[in-house]
Amino acid sequence: DEFTRKNPIEYHLAVVSVHDHRTYDSKAYKEKFAQASGFESFENGEFRPVKDGPQSVIKNKYFISSTDKDVNTLLKNTLKIGVQDLNKGGPEFEESFSPVAAAFGLPNGDKLSAEKSKRQSDFFFGPSAYKIIFFITDATDDSALSASEFYYELVAQAGGDTSKIMAFGALVPSSEDAKTCPRDPGGAPEKIENFLGLTGQENSNIISLCSHFGDKLAEFGKSIRARTMPTIIHLTQSVPVINDDPSTTLRVFYGSQEIPFEKAPGIKGFRYDPNTNSVHLNPSLELTPEPGAKLSLKYTSVNPVNLQTSQIRRYGNPK
Repeated sequence: DEFTRKNPIEYHLAVVSVHDHRTYDSKAYKEKFAQASGFESFENGEFRPVKDGPQSVIKNKYFISSTDKDVNTLLKNTLKIGVQDLNKGGPEFEESFSPVAAAFGLPNGDKLSAEKSKRQSDFFFGPSAYKIIFFITDATDDSALSASEFYYELVAQAGGDTSKIMAFGALVPSSEDAKTCPRDPGGAPEKIENFLGLTGQENSNIISLCSHFGDKLAEFGKSIRARTMPTIIHLTQSVPVINDDPSTTLRVFYGSQEIPFEKAPGIKGFRYDPNTNSVHLNPSLELTPEPGAKLSLKYTSVNPVNLQTSQIRRYGNPK
């Protein structure tokens, strides 16, 4: 709710499940489950189909978009992929890194088939987009990828910009007593914790599956919005007139929507900083998403003569 409510950022959400190369690649596994009735297998990194109900799959839809109606319901149902017992073809050694590496097409990740790769290609916005990963597991990671290798391959795909990589985890942390908070027999999630630590969020991105973590999840949603929202726009060409005349004063738009000026308490909009000649947007700004919408500004420039003669009071006192 915190992330999706009138969030102007364009985003896509997809769900992938853990993988298990050691089990799935074995001859015994393939012989047992290749022809098993009702058995459904997924490629490593393949997006799970989007569902609009507990058992209702939307045909040919594999990721959720910010423009979809009722995003929260779609995500809630799509996340419920179930738990598959080992004796029914489920994983024994759970890999969390390798499915993400395959989905993102990282150099050391598995290669999806041409069909799956094509249908997932529209998920990606490009190298300038944020890549946000959320792990939900009671196990450690058994991928061949190390935490640092996985992290720096993601950074490289983001053009070297570490700020574009964000990660969160709902885990049974190493600090939890396994007697009171049971975890997978494979051990504590130290490898996943190491990866989460590399994203520079200082353990503020981990929650325990054994806690009441709703409020912390809400904080995650707020922090994602705050970090991904472009909050400062520097005006490098000219200085805007600031007054009460809507035909000449500074106005800020997101697509067709005008963002209000924060001139009263409780208004979430923008403010102008004359000292740095910049517009500051409120990170909690609530706007209706518009596909392809851009931020734009309209204003009348201050006459340089007025600045030279100190006649600036009509444009607002910087103090």
